[in-house]
Amino acid sequence: MNFEFYQSVAQKILSAHAQVIPDLRGIIVLIPNYHVAQPLAQALVAQAAVPALLLPPMLTFSDWASTIELTTPVESDTQRIALLYQTLRDNQWFENADLWSLSRELLALMDELTRHHVTLPNSPEEFAAQLIAAYSARNGQSLQFEARVVHELWYAMAASSQDGVRAYQQRLAQLASQINQPLYVLLTSELSAPETQFLQRCRERVEVTIFDLREQVNEVASCAVITRALQRDESHTDLRSDAQALQKNPDARLSSRLQLFAAQSLEQEARAAEVQIRRWLLDEKKSIAVVVQDRLVARRVRALLERAQVQVQDETGWTFSTLSVSTVLMTWLETLQNDFYYQDVLDLL
Repeated sequence: MNFEFYQSVAQKILSAHAQVIPDLRGIIVLIPNYHVAQPLAQALVAQAAVPALLLPPMLTFSDWASTIELTTPVESDTQRIALLYQTLRDNQWFENADLWSLSRELLALMDELTRHHVTLPNSPEEFAAQLIAAYSARNGQSLQFEARVVHELWYAMAASSQDGVRAYQQRLAQLASQINQPLYVLLTSELSAPETQFLQRCRERVEVTIFDLREQVNEVASCAVITRALQRDESHTDLRSDAQALQKNPDARLSSRLQLFAAQSLEQEARAAEVQIRRWLLDEKKSIAVVVQDRLVARRVRALLERAQVQVQDETGWTFSTLSVSTVLMTWLETLQNDFYYQDVLDLL
């Protein structure tokens, strides 16, 4: 993200609160992720031009909501999936189906309904009628069966547990009723329905200012390709017209900033990345990001760089299957599955 964006945001925040500088703790800044916090803080310090600046709290929506304590305990998704699995197995609705996968799909459906404040009718028949009207479908045994399953599971889960989505909505509602500080929001994507409703309620109490970084990208000529990509939708497939439009903008050309390397093997790809990174370091470039599509390549690049005494901050980490603890866990599960057969127990020990 261009540093000019942060300078623009910092300038607007400081101009709105010039009377309280150097203490900005009286405002709240909601950010999309914590990668934004450091450059925004640097921009605020640079723009304020004071010896010391007390920065405002910078939080994500989820972390700010987690500061609110609820009286009802929240069940984890793992517990809810296990409950769905148990219910499906006990009722024998899908005898030959993969019940774990089905449980995950049903959980996602219920969370989506909760997220959009959808309330199901009191009876499965009314719910089936809604489905028929919404999808212009024919009424039949399969639709009636699916409506009954979803309806019964929905009410069973709602009565037995407090899920994370509902808890998130309750926390946001409490924050909206308590907020008494100006609120600044940095956006890089669409907000969820609960977050949009939260900001609407906040506007009733305090001033809310939204900085949509996607709109600021439109004003930068060098980001024309990104802007064009963000404006595309599924129905727009005419790449030729996009290319012709971008050709008219010389600042949009990536030939001077983008290079391609046709690697013939995983090792060649990793070594090419390692050599290029070391060249950038020799050119005194400090902020280097590596975006990989293959974890094997990422691990090899990391090994090559660490061999060259270049430390890497690998945020994706290692897959669990590559750790020694996974071997112990798999052996333990096999021992349980085989009812503690003596050879499995010896392998575990």
